[in-house]
Amino acid sequence: MSRQRSQTSIEFRKLVIKRSNDGKSVRELAETIGRSRSTVHDIIKLFKTNKQVENKLKAARNKICTDADNRYLLRKVKDNPFLNAPKLAVVAENELGKKSSASTIRNLHH
Repeated sequence: MSRQRSQTSIEFRKLVIKRSNDGKSVRELAETIGRSRSTVHDIIKLFKTNKQVENKLKAARNKICTDADNRYLLRKVKDNPFLNAPKLAVVAENELGKKSSASTIRNLHH
């Protein structure tokens, strides 16, 4: 496993940006604040490119089935309680056009 890195606080980042805008160099900022030059440089670079101090949100993975598809599959299970996950995956592929594994279908309904 990789090492977990701690994030700098937003107040700290705002302080770095404010002092950078006042004309301080990266080296001076790093010495006065007590962080490495690369950390200070990365904060300034992120602000200049994205015009934001906060972290960007991570992109979520696309879902295979929509909420309506999930309700349809759940209704199929209520109609026939003996319908297992592999058979339900076949139903999803044939009737909804959604190809997914049995374990995915199982996870959707838990």
